[in-house]
This record gives sequence, C-alpha cells and structure tokens, in this order.
Amino acid sequence: EKGTFKYVNAGHNPPFILRKTDDKVTFDKLDKTGTLVGLFEDVAWEEKEVRINPGEVLILYTDGIPEAQNKSGLFFGNDRLKEILHKGFSTSAKTYRNYILEKVQGFIGSAPRLDDVTLIVLSRLTETLTLPSPFG
Repeated sequence: EKGTFKYVNAGHNPPFILRKTDDKVTFDKLDKTGTLVGLFEDVAWEEKEVRINPGEVLILYTDGIPEAQNKSGLFFGNDRLKEILHKGFSTSAKTYRNYILEKVQGFIGSAPRLDDVTLIVLSRLTETLTLPSPFG
C-alpha cells in the first residue's frame, strides 16, 4: 500500500528498480548490505528500505541468469541483462518476466544449464484496484 520494500542483500546479485520516463529506462541498483552468508560468525546485515512508485518495477534474480552460457561458452552477462531489461520494459510483471526468460532461454539454446535460473518481477500498479469482498 505504501510502496515500500525492505531488504537485506548478503552479496547476491543486486536487484534493480526500473522506471521509464519518455523513452528512457533508468535503473537503481540495490547494493549488498553485508557480507556473504556463511563466511563469518556473528555477522549482521543492514536492513534498507526503498520506495517503489506506481509504474516502477522491481527485478530480483539469481546468478544463474548473468552466468548462463550458450554452446560457445559465452556468458549471458550483466550488460546483456541490462540491455534486454531496457528493450523489453513493461509494467506488466508477467509480460516482463516472460520476455526476460525467453531472451535468456534463446541465448542458452540447447546448451545444458549449469545453474538455476530464478527470476522475480514485481510491478507496482499505477492505480489502486478495488477487489470485491469474498463476504458479499
């Protein structure tokens, strides 16, 4: 309701908040907030909070996406990920997710997957939905 997202990041790939103004897509990277999980005892991670405004999209993903390889051994990479995030920007989380996964799979082709490919796409709606009450 408020559009806030609280997170910690223990060295994972940085999520992105994307927004589009005119024809330009901008990326805000949510950096790590502490060291990798399991390296040291008694470690604390800083909790951060960001605002996701209506029409903005949050992308969370595992390293299986930028580290995906094709038959030639080329990596999908962060630059290619940012390029397709820009080209295929959509405020429909389902449409955007499907577009990203199609591009990753198209790049990999028939090469074996060496890691999991996990992707979460969240979009904040530009208008408030009023759902009917289940109680009538």
